[in-house]
Amino acid sequence: MRDLLLRADRALLGTTMTADAWVRVAGGRIVATGAGDAGAEPDASVALLVPGFVDLHCHGGAGAAFDDEGADWDAALALHAAHGTTAQALSLVSAPIGALVPRVRAAAVRAAADDRVLGIHLEGPFLAASHRGAHDPAALTAPTAEAVEALLEAGDGRLLQVTMAPELPASYDHEDPIVNLEAAGFTDLLGEFQGEDAYTYVFDGMLGYLDYGLADADLVSSVVGAAAWHANTDEPGLIDYTMEFKQDAQDALWAPDAYRASDHDAVVIGLDLAEDDAECGHPVFGDDRPVHGGDHPGRGFCDGDGPGRGHGHSHGDWPRAW
Repeated sequence: MRDLLLRADRALLGTTMTADAWVRVAGGRIVATGAGDAGAEPDASVALLVPGFVDLHCHGGAGAAFDDEGADWDAALALHAAHGTTAQALSLVSAPIGALVPRVRAAAVRAAADDRVLGIHLEGPFLAASHRGAHDPAALTAPTAEAVEALLEAGDGRLLQVTMAPELPASYDHEDPIVNLEAAGFTDLLGEFQGEDAYTYVFDGMLGYLDYGLADADLVSSVVGAAAWHANTDEPGLIDYTMEFKQDAQDALWAPDAYRASDHDAVVIGLDLAEDDAECGHPVFGDDRPVHGGDHPGRGFCDGDGPGRGHGHSHGDWPRAW
């Protein structure tokens, strides 16, 4: 891959639209940017230069679905590339495990051979029937150890993300599917950074978590922190998200604040994908800043012992996360 010097009337460099800009590419990566004189004649000039789209949820295109045997994947990828997508996941819809496994295997072969394909996105079959959308209810199943193991094997390290309903059986921390994912090399980031006291739900005096961020060995080195955003579990019962059995005076306390975001806490993950080692601290919250309220500090963002030392990844060696 040859080195290039590109010039643009306008280019989006970082978060700034820059006039008379230039971008230097070496070895397939951007190595320098600037404005004005680049010190050499450009190899190409354009009116506008912006980063390409990265599509993490795409089921196909140009009349082809990635689920279909014999579909023209080249046409689908070319269509999205023509409109600015430079890298994407191959999304597969819910199907019985026996039918899904060969589809995952075919997608993994394509992902290994095509630099435009980041990996595989499974939008099911681990969905709740009550929130399945357009998915075939007959194709849905619980994330059993056997199902997870079969998909991991078929994916051959190319599973990028999986949609999994937390309310399904066997979705809890330490149950077989999560244990199998950890055995396959994934790290449970909430457990890693927050320990056994982590929780994203509280119910009838019990607490735990059903909400995850899992990363493989490539990605975990770039994780600088993970924490639960306690926007639901720590709210008083008086003002919780459900209005059932409440008196009018209690209903009047409703407000459109963070407590209405979900009936679970979100997992917030900090990533540093810079080329150089990450500085201590979370890139969003800052060093040691509480995630929600003074009683719930964002432990792990700046303790010096975690895996939060960022490293870059070359295209074709993308990290995988569930």
